[in-house]
Amino acid sequence: MHALLGWMLLAAATLAIQGQEGAIGLLGDDVLIEPPVNGSIYVGDMDLLATISALVSTNSQLQEENAALNGQVERLSEWLCASGVLKPTRLYEIQVGIALRAVSLSPTGRRLYSTEGFSVLSWDVTSNPPAIIETLGLDQGVLLVQLAATETHLYASALGRLRTFDLTQPPSSFVDVNHSGMLLLHLAASPDNTRLFASAPENLTVWDVTQSPPVLLHEVAVPFTENGTRLALDWDRRLLYTDEGSLITVYDVSSDTQGPALASIIVDAGGDFRLIELILSSDNTRLLSATSDQVLVWNVTSGAAVVIGRVSLSSNTFTSATFGHDASYFYTGMRSGHIVRWNIESDGSIVSTLTIDPPSIGRVTHLKLDPDGVYLYSSVGGTFHVWAICP
Repeated sequence: MHALLGWMLLAAATLAIQGQEGAIGLLGDDVLIEPPVNGSIYVGDMDLLATISALVSTNSQLQEENAALNGQVERLSEWLCASGVLKPTRLYEIQVGIALRAVSLSPTGRRLYSTEGFSVLSWDVTSNPPAIIETLGLDQGVLLVQLAATETHLYASALGRLRTFDLTQPPSSFVDVNHSGMLLLHLAASPDNTRLFASAPENLTVWDVTQSPPVLLHEVAVPFTENGTRLALDWDRRLLYTDEGSLITVYDVSSDTQGPALASIIVDAGGDFRLIELILSSDNTRLLSATSDQVLVWNVTSGAAVVIGRVSLSSNTFTSATFGHDASYFYTGMRSGHIVRWNIESDGSIVSTLTIDPPSIGRVTHLKLDPDGVYLYSSVGGTFHVWAICP
């Protein structure tokens, strides 16, 4: 506010003085007098200029004090988090009335999208409480299954159909492309809005989404998986991780002409091979694969993936998972309704450091963490929760 007031006064004074025979400009706190063409010099109201200069100086001091105060607050928050004084707090509980089938968070964390039967709800999660700002694509004939969001587009899959929403032109418009009655179960979108990868029970498809409607570029046969092949995309290295039963297959997706090419195979030595999550950390250095009874964390920075951590519990315990703000920890949703934070220690052990008690009993699904690591989103049935946590 002080900065705005100072610059408004500066602008007003400059315009007033420029209306005289000469022109006075301001360079920082210095006054620059330019002679007019006829040779006379008009100095203007120096008292006013001195007042403006003092306001600018005061504003600079206030900005420095504010930065110092923010630094103190950050250090205090870090200490409170590290000491365990600050506990996770359930900020909001929102009844949406129907079980959320799919949830996707925009890369900046400002928008969250959830399916509600035949439509998609667009949430502004920066408001208090989170508010539904738009209902997208209401169509009683199309049951939406999965979502993938970028900052400008949202992709939704349905039986035999791929739906693309343009979020830059509200109310958000959409286009559909039919796909031979095939159910696309999982989606992964490139952050530059050029490619979309989709999986079905028996194939993997690549779409050019720079065109409207999207154009199918490639279709690759994969081993049958009832729940579809889960996808994790490292667009920086053009690698796509997919699960195929007891294997995690890595495809090189850098070539548009040849399509996905097999790069490597990771043997997942787990118990229950049906993955519930396959996700990359935000820096693409670690991969997390989760089944109902085991979570594995892999180092994927080198050519060969290496297991650096493992946690196993009784069958049908884990229901969802997500990496933390960085790759040093992750959260799991549990069948009991609890949410557990796990730290990955330097020796490879995974230690439970925090358990969030459930507000209600039920499977915790769709865990999402905002990019800053301070808000955690979860759902139990038709209830949507927002948690304030320590990063």
